[in-house]
Amino acid sequence: MNKEDRLPLFISYIASSSMTIMAFFLSLYLFNKGFSLVDIGLLMGIPILLSFLISIPIGLINDRQNSKTLIIIGLLFIGLAVISITFFSTFWLIMGFLVLKTIGMNLFSISMDSLIFKRKSLIETKKNDIFKFYTGGMGIANGLTILSCGLFFLFFNLETLIIVAGVITLFLMFLSFFLPNTEKTEISLFHYKDLLVSKEAVIFGIIIFLFALHFGPEVTNYSLFLQEVFDLTKTQMAIYMGVPILPLGISAFIFGSKMQKGMASYKVLLMGLFFNGIGHIIQAIPYLPISFLGRIIHETGDGAVMIFTMFGISILFPKEKIGGILGLNTFLKVIATFLSSLACGYLASIYNNSVPFVVAGILCLASLFLAYYYRSLLTHQQ
Repeated sequence: MNKEDRLPLFISYIASSSMTIMAFFLSLYLFNKGFSLVDIGLLMGIPILLSFLISIPIGLINDRQNSKTLIIIGLLFIGLAVISITFFSTFWLIMGFLVLKTIGMNLFSISMDSLIFKRKSLIETKKNDIFKFYTGGMGIANGLTILSCGLFFLFFNLETLIIVAGVITLFLMFLSFFLPNTEKTEISLFHYKDLLVSKEAVIFGIIIFLFALHFGPEVTNYSLFLQEVFDLTKTQMAIYMGVPILPLGISAFIFGSKMQKGMASYKVLLMGLFFNGIGHIIQAIPYLPISFLGRIIHETGDGAVMIFTMFGISILFPKEKIGGILGLNTFLKVIATFLSSLACGYLASIYNNSVPFVVAGILCLASLFLAYYYRSLLTHQQ
């Protein structure tokens, strides 16, 4: 790994950790502030719909503007929004801050991905070298963050944690001024068309969409499942959620190294999808040690598929159009998560919070057949 990659990776690790805190605990914080479950559903759901509208434009802007500037703006929006939430309790003010946070998170995540993909080191070294540090490092950082939150709650309250996450984000904004610049390109929207209708891109996009369907139960049912089935405390939930994310980071690093040494990338995808699906199904078993093992297996699969995705995008699409492709990638994941969340909420209301994990696991296993059939298209060469 080149020295010039260290600052982008460091900012990515810390920012990802702050966003993980918001993802896991913001809805609980809003509940503690007195908002109803219906209010929280609207406050968390409407910003997701906003991501439908802004993810692709933000990706396209990254091909035309310096990604560093967009990263700085994104971190500023996130930090200000999160801190402001702790000072107000009016529904529409909170909604406005969450919309600002969503814009910031999309700006940051897509722009940082774009900066990583456009680094000179991707030309000077093997293409997926930085990806294993990027994906793997964030997985390990997120796992350690969730575990640390369990300890944090022994001394401080939830509002303090939210404020700390916002302050850290603003600190990263100032640090981002030292990030490298990215090249600007002037590309007509029509130039993306041939890329997106190619057989490789279509199959790749379908795989990403099917994989992202499993985010639905994690957004909608995860904490409720742990409370309903195992009656875990907040600290116990932090352990259950945090420890398995560590194997995600380790998995991404190991499989990234394997591909560098010549392992066919479609094999990484197949193993990732299998572990992901079977892990979700095992997780639904109402026996805590077995369920916990299933979660570890599932996260191992996540790491494999994520490193495959990073590597695939770098090979299938030219650097000057990476921003638009990353925006589309985010768009597909948001659609899949939104549709899956609706279905999972419905399934949980009819059955219980375990069933959505089983259904998501079966769908992930079903996508194995598509991935295997088109394995020749999904074998990326450096």
